[in-house]
Amino acid sequence: MSKYLDADGHEFTTQEFMTKLKKNSRNIIVATTIYARNLEKDELNKNKKKLALSFFLPTGSYATMIIKQIFLRLNK
Repeated sequence: MSKYLDADGHEFTTQEFMTKLKKNSRNIIVATTIYARNLEKDELNKNKKKLALSFFLPTGSYATMIIKQIFLRLNK
């Protein structure tokens, strides 16, 4: 199974002042390190806790997808 996805894109050339088609190759799987800190009582939800998460993702990655993956793992 390939770990890359090819997608059509466009590239702007300043010399010709126009765009041309360009193939973009992106990683499907992105590895990152997640930091969790400040575990404390949640003032909005009684008997619950809250914490702050921080992580770095490359441009074009969706932070919502990493949050979804975290919660999928927590619910197992």
